[in-house]
Amino acid sequence: MNNLKIFKQMKKIVFYSVAFLLLLVASVFIRGRYIQWTFNKNLINEVIDYPVIFQNATHVIDVSQLEDKFVFLYCWDSNCTDRDMAEFQKIFDTRLKQDSRINLYAIFCYSDTEDDSLNMSDVIEKDGDIFTAEFSLNKSDNVLKQLKTDSWPTALVVNKERNIIFRGSVSLAIKYMLASTYIL
Repeated sequence: MNNLKIFKQMKKIVFYSVAFLLLLVASVFIRGRYIQWTFNKNLINEVIDYPVIFQNATHVIDVSQLEDKFVFLYCWDSNCTDRDMAEFQKIFDTRLKQDSRINLYAIFCYSDTEDDSLNMSDVIEKDGDIFTAEFSLNKSDNVLKQLKTDSWPTALVVNKERNIIFRGSVSLAIKYMLASTYIL
């Protein structure tokens, strides 16, 4: 009699354990599909058919030559807060630092009334080793106009096929980049 009771309890425990595991697997699958659906729904997919070249004293990059890489362009100006950079630093340290599929570039957008060299030296001291390279561009620069970047901070994510897949806030761009590299 006692063995029958123990058997029924064990059967119940096994049933609930299997049901819980199935529910857990289903929720992970559904979450992945939902992220993929929202990502595809908001995909810009704007083809870059113009040269996107940045240059500073030590680096020259042409976005079209970065094959098999996601390119994250962080465009900022002197009005951007340290909180934006701190959020970016946190995500970089935890998720992006070791990912060789992603190149991160900072672009300081200055106006004719600002001193670009002073502001660039400030950010270099703050951000540590986040960015592959940092550049300064005048806010009226033709490349920024072509990229349709006219407010700061703005982030752009370019996929491996050289298409702009996201343009907007830094926090959303990071989510799109993570979705592109980890979910899809």
